[in-house]
Amino acid sequence: RPESAEKLLAGMLNDPSLELRRDAVQRVIAEAARALEAGKKSEALARYQQALRSARDVDQIQAVAKTLRELGETVDLPKLFGFLTVWKVIGPFHNTGVLKWARMALLRHCVTARPVTMRNSAQP
Repeated sequence: RPESAEKLLAGMLNDPSLELRRDAVQRVIAEAARALEAGKKSEALARYQQALRSARDVDQIQAVAKTLRELGETVDLPKLFGFLTVWKVIGPFHNTGVLKWARMALLRHCVTARPVTMRNSAQP
């Protein structure tokens, strides 16, 4: 029955099954398009953003992102999907001679059941 399917799809935006999630996202996209046609821009934006957060298929993500940009919204896909774009690295460290700093770091951050033997890389 179509009305039962619509009721079930409403709760499947975060479903682990990608097929069911896709149908639920498509339903939200259609609702957003109808709201936009009716002149309810704020409601349409909210629905498009909800669809973008729940979408996992590339074609849906691209379509919703394009529509949001056309409506004047900023879409940051790397941030939305949690991509690391800024990080700090310290180094490089030469590891010649005494390994005192490495031993201290190992003792502070690593708990082992048996002793760890470290040797200098310059020794055979």
